[in-house]
Amino acid sequence: MKPCTATSLVIAGAAMLMLGGCATPQAALDQANNGAALTAALQIELRAFRAVQANVGRGRIDSIRRQNLSLATYDADAAFEERVQRVAGREDQLRLYAALTTLADSRAKDEADLQTKMAEYDTAFAKLLAPLPDPGGKLAATQQTLGALGEQLTFQDRLKMAADFATVIKVAIDENRKKITAAQAAAPVAQVQPASTK
Repeated sequence: MKPCTATSLVIAGAAMLMLGGCATPQAALDQANNGAALTAALQIELRAFRAVQANVGRGRIDSIRRQNLSLATYDADAAFEERVQRVAGREDQLRLYAALTTLADSRAKDEADLQTKMAEYDTAFAKLLAPLPDPGGKLAATQQTLGALGEQLTFQDRLKMAADFATVIKVAIDENRKKITAAQAAAPVAQVQPASTK
């Protein structure tokens, strides 16, 4: 392993002096702390929004259930009324009832077609109204990162970062030197032919 050259020592020393002497500007620290606070507030607001969204969804389901119950009750009552008319022997009312039933059935078919169309709409709307994914974990990570950015680094931390940076650079330089040496060794050497004198 080759010793460090004077140039690399000068660069590393200059980097350490610059890191040791500089401090994070107060505006950047304030911005990071403000971002962490806003992220926490956003997390609370999203939690409240999800609760409201769930309540609205439950209200819609209850409304649909009540409407379906009303339709089922009407169908049951109509079927019973038809049986009563048959037993009473009221043929004229029964014919009228049959005509009305045919009209009601056609209306029911129209209603079924409408419900099919509404079900398609509901499917499309369900995708739009699906609960938002819970970003709690990501927001907590963002808040933690912003909180770390809002703290001033100590001189020891800066010195460690500079040493780590210099180590990474030195390793990269050593690896590149090895690659260059290997490439030069693998390259064929061109032999020069002496010029013929005739």
